[in-house]
Amino acid sequence: MKVAEQYCDSEPPVQRLDIREAFEQLSTEEKCYAHYMREAAFHGSRIIMRQVSPESETIFNLILHLWRVCEGDWVCLAEKAGVDGETMSKFLDYSATAMENLGNYKGYGDQKFIPRISSEDLEKICSVSQDAVDLLRLSQQFIFETTPKALGFPNEGGMSNYYPESPHITKEEIRAVGDATCSKISLRNTRLQTVLTESGFVYQLLVASVIEHPAKHELQDLVLPDGSKIIVKYGDHSDVLSRICDSLAKAKEFAASKEQETYLSKLISFYQTGDIETHKEASKDWLADDSPCVETWSGFLEPGRDPIGVRCEFEALVAVQDKRWSAAFDQLSSRAEQFILQLPWSGLGPDAKELGPFENEVIAKANFVALNLLCYCASNVWTGLTAPGYPEIKAKFGQKNMTFSNRVAANNSSAQEHRFLKQVDVELFHANRSLCFFLQLALHELIGHSCGKLFEETETGSYNFDPHQMPKNPFTDQPVSSWYGPGETPETAFGGIATAYIECLAEGIGLYLMSADGVLGTLAPETTSDVDDVVYVGYLSIACMGLRALLSYNPETKKWGQVHDQARFGLLKCFLNAGNNFAKIQLDTDEPSSVKVVMSREMIATVGRPALGSLIHELHISR
Repeated sequence: MKVAEQYCDSEPPVQRLDIREAFEQLSTEEKCYAHYMREAAFHGSRIIMRQVSPESETIFNLILHLWRVCEGDWVCLAEKAGVDGETMSKFLDYSATAMENLGNYKGYGDQKFIPRISSEDLEKICSVSQDAVDLLRLSQQFIFETTPKALGFPNEGGMSNYYPESPHITKEEIRAVGDATCSKISLRNTRLQTVLTESGFVYQLLVASVIEHPAKHELQDLVLPDGSKIIVKYGDHSDVLSRICDSLAKAKEFAASKEQETYLSKLISFYQTGDIETHKEASKDWLADDSPCVETWSGFLEPGRDPIGVRCEFEALVAVQDKRWSAAFDQLSSRAEQFILQLPWSGLGPDAKELGPFENEVIAKANFVALNLLCYCASNVWTGLTAPGYPEIKAKFGQKNMTFSNRVAANNSSAQEHRFLKQVDVELFHANRSLCFFLQLALHELIGHSCGKLFEETETGSYNFDPHQMPKNPFTDQPVSSWYGPGETPETAFGGIATAYIECLAEGIGLYLMSADGVLGTLAPETTSDVDDVVYVGYLSIACMGLRALLSYNPETKKWGQVHDQARFGLLKCFLNAGNNFAKIQLDTDEPSSVKVVMSREMIATVGRPALGSLIHELHISR
């Protein structure tokens, strides 16, 4: 990667998340609840920074301090520091990028970015305050260093503060510690480091909690087969988690229901003790709080940025319901089983109405709502979310599927003509883009992340299937012979590719069902768009995103910087390998340096969709 490719974006777009109208409709109590939940959410931003790189929090403190010094008057600060407007503008570009990503590595792509100004110019800017000078002294070297270029395993040249102060820890060591501990303690809210003691190096498993000695959950030190000791230490991020708990306690005073109150009590207990089982219990109460006016979600949620794919990044959000789109999604949720029966592994029996052995026996109606974000504390602000991320909880208690209307609107408002489209497709693409995006998002979250049975031995001798009558694997015609044991999950089984694997399956299911009978009429009954137009734009959109995904691929290390990109590239490859020239990438004759996606609209039903069906079928059965 060239240095020029690591410069932060010039004039990065800033989009407004419009929520005033929805927020003003809340009662005083609901506004207070939303306020304190927002406060709790943003306290957690420092946990994310600490998970990214050692210097991220100091960079954040520096930017915030300079803002306080000038009270937001950056022109005045530039004059006082003796730098021109262009230099200050470039500093603000870097500051905005760092604040958005909550660190100096991109939340989408995981690549390091550096300022477009010199180290000397940054020194001038910081000269207005001794505190700024001191903060710069701590972070200056790391701000401008181009390495590590991306998040990854520390001993392979990557950056990961999930393994703090442990530059030589190997993938094999991380896995060995995980294998020894995963059945005794969840690793979702942990970090791992090597520490030199009087008796030699030991592995220290850091558990995020307020309390440093929660006796109920204290584990004895563990020993690996090679004699290495693992010490479990609680109290990681205790300062931040303590502030989060204080704000949650204030929010609890304004809880609108018994479910909200119980959820917050258990959430506070989770952050205090670090016990993931308590967070699972809290998620049950959260699920029981059906369609609240103010929706919230918080925890250590997604493992995508941990190179081993197990440890989860902190996230928290607060949102207000969008009633128009929520009503449409509720209709889609009510008919979920009808659409699941159209998936390749389902729809069995003489009348094609049997879910089959590879699908959950009961399809619980998912809670799917459209929301307007008040805040989203995360390294990347997603357009939608499915939670909780615990398969055993989702299977028994259901899940909430959320899409963020004002985030989608902001995305659409900044959309430019897609550079990978043929000119003949541009007008059709933009005419259907918004509806297609909402449809794909709804199907991805509502069905893609909820359907499909995982064969599990939940505890020794207890199964969610009949081990004496195993169904046949449709690809081998042999009885299924493997399943998840106690404590095992797709993340522990598939390691670093688990999240990309799951996202590829969910995205593929969403696209496959876009052309299912009744989907468009259910979600958008008043639309005048043609179903075939919407489906074609859906396939084009995924193909273009798959091509653009290569921007996050590092050919030197052969690693992906973003799991959604890896997933979409997998779908693009499916289209390209479908045969019969269904899809191809070709050079633009007018712009030799540009490429275009060429797809046969007429062959979607006969070639593209069957190929996609084969892919998602195999992905699900293999999972």
